[in-house]
Amino acid sequence: MPTLLRSAKSASEWTEYDLRAFNIEVKNVDACAFFGVHFDSITLDDLDEGIFHGNARDDIQRSDQATQYLRYLDWAFNAALGQESAIRDFAQEMLKLCRYNERDVLLRSQYTIPFTICGEQTTTQTDVTLVHFNGIILLITEEDGAGVSHRDRDPEAQVIAKAVATFQHNNLVRRDFSKIPLDAMTIPCITMVGTLPTFYLVPVTSTLNKAVISGEACANETVVQRCSVPFAHFLSAGMEVPEYRRTAFQYFKAFKGLAKSHWNSFADLME
Repeated sequence: MPTLLRSAKSASEWTEYDLRAFNIEVKNVDACAFFGVHFDSITLDDLDEGIFHGNARDDIQRSDQATQYLRYLDWAFNAALGQESAIRDFAQEMLKLCRYNERDVLLRSQYTIPFTICGEQTTTQTDVTLVHFNGIILLITEEDGAGVSHRDRDPEAQVIAKAVATFQHNNLVRRDFSKIPLDAMTIPCITMVGTLPTFYLVPVTSTLNKAVISGEACANETVVQRCSVPFAHFLSAGMEVPEYRRTAFQYFKAFKGLAKSHWNSFADLME
């Protein structure tokens, strides 16, 4: 097997090659196993039903909430090259509607955190981040415009790299609060490629983190769990399709509870 090179690079430059170089594998998990719930139990009753019908260009009377959401969706679906911020805005709106930003938990965009890799101290920037007011990062997202992004973009590899940076950052915050740094954190992550969300659980250990910091091979394999929303149509998939949209909201709702169960294990500064 050829030796894989590891180099000091921004988390935003990671690709599948870097995942292999640090012995990270991503595995698909079906929704029931990933979320641990039956989707029949996930209701969307707290959301305006107008969200799930048509699009922003329909001549239909809707509530302000539904109209605003559909306009964010329209911008995200039609994002042109250089306008990936529309995807970021849309992801943030999804998290707000699903009430991820509870008391003392804030949604931050373009959040900069330190990242040490291969002996070099750098920084990285997350697209949309759920942060407790004490500075602990709870969840990160990475956005990319479907079909309009640069060829070197790999949101999956990049969100995993940023999960490692999150591990580093959170342990620094824990030290500031005189808390013991943890040997492992499972960081909940979401990628948005256009209007297609994918959900991840990234288990970052001190072993993986030390390998990234030193630029050495990691003897232990890290297995990242991935769960994608199934396509509603063969040729057209994304939240512009009403059936897909409803299912995607159920995934976002389910992921909130799952993500919270993981961040409670490393965000005990909230107590």
